[in-house]
Amino acid sequence: MSARAVTGAEMRLLLLAGALVVPSLCAAEGPVAELEADLGAGRFRECVRRADIPNAPARVSYVGGLCALRLNDRDNAESLLKLAQDGGFRPTASWRKPPDELLSDIAEYRKLAPEPAKLDGVPSSSMLVSFDAHSDWVDSAAAAAPEFVRIGRRVFGADPPFTRLFLFSDYDTFEKFYSVVFGPHRPHGTGVPGLAVMVEKNAAGRQGRLPVAVVLHELMHAWIQGYGRDVYDVHIKAPPWVDEGMADYVASMWATDMLALRRKQLAREVAKRPEPPDFADFQTAESFYHSEDSFFHYVLSLMLIERLIGPPEQGAAQLKKVLDGYAKGEDSEKAWHDVTGKNPSEEYAALCAELWHEN
Repeated sequence: MSARAVTGAEMRLLLLAGALVVPSLCAAEGPVAELEADLGAGRFRECVRRADIPNAPARVSYVGGLCALRLNDRDNAESLLKLAQDGGFRPTASWRKPPDELLSDIAEYRKLAPEPAKLDGVPSSSMLVSFDAHSDWVDSAAAAAPEFVRIGRRVFGADPPFTRLFLFSDYDTFEKFYSVVFGPHRPHGTGVPGLAVMVEKNAAGRQGRLPVAVVLHELMHAWIQGYGRDVYDVHIKAPPWVDEGMADYVASMWATDMLALRRKQLAREVAKRPEPPDFADFQTAESFYHSEDSFFHYVLSLMLIERLIGPPEQGAAQLKKVLDGYAKGEDSEKAWHDVTGKNPSEEYAALCAELWHEN
């Protein structure tokens, strides 16, 4: 436009154009801001829901894809990221991968992930079981899957949270798969929302039914966080003793010899130590896992869970109620006391007093 004076009519046209453009920009920024807030706050299911809108801006689809990946929902993530890619979106933040790289990661995941097996008694709405090859361990774990689902129903009062269970006989394949899913960390069996993974090498050498029970242990990790996502759309922030203790407790519902075995192991461990570990060591990942006492922490955590809610035949249904407390942000003392009438710190002290008195 030239530098001549703007007439009144022209000014009205400019104002009208601005009135049309500014709301459209705000409309685009509104959903993006909401999704970025959901992503930052960990509201991943809400984030994916908001992103699933017709004619969404490419950045909306991109952020929704990031949230779907956090849920290990690669089907939804792939759809959303393709929309972001088709819309020409590329993130400006250096720490965020562009859509094409994320889609490449998903393609690599699909390349390494074994196809789901068709197993009687395992509804696909609850669990998909995949394995890379047959072996005694793989076949035993796959055969136990229907019972795992039944145990999940005892814990949650309904089908357990949907989980893809991956069993690997070949360690090299497992290592590559683990790297694609979790990044460059030390590979190990684990469970996260929507996904659990275990490798035969890490299960071998355990006694009795434990080589297969450890699969259920990892499934419970996935179920805990899957339940938090399905019902509250939160990451359940439970201390390690709860996470590991519950996982072993549920595993003992399949490996009925597990509690007796753990008691024998506990007696041997107690005999080596003049005094019990501080309960504070059970509250953080650093002190719980990265310690020469880490195995001892696992065993004591299981014994504490059993002390709080009783044996599995009567206590399984209490676990979900305790998880509700953690999902609502309650601390351990309140979450457990509201359900059991007992305080974990007091029960731990009493448990240790009995164990060290006996020795």
